[in-house]
Amino acid sequence: MDEINGITEAELVAALFSAQATGTGEAVGALTTRVLTEKVGRSKRWIRERLRKLIDKGRVESITVQVVDIAGRTTTSPAYRLRAGDDKRSGADV
Repeated sequence: MDEINGITEAELVAALFSAQATGTGEAVGALTTRVLTEKVGRSKRWIRERLRKLIDKGRVESITVQVVDIAGRTTTSPAYRLRAGDDKRSGADV
């Protein structure tokens, strides 16, 4: 992994870590791939590939959250957050 990807992967984990104090109810700390794409500045595919690695390592969990779609309808979407107890802010091992 090159340095640019290492830094950006750490930013992905940092975005998830910073979200820990946001949201309400069961969605606390959960971000959709769309929001992560905006925060990290990478493609959805890139985000999903790194999320899959973090999920496989047990660092991130997927939950379902309610969102408003482009047509204004409320629907559900997967969102991702760090697992409880994961205080590592680095994603360098992704």
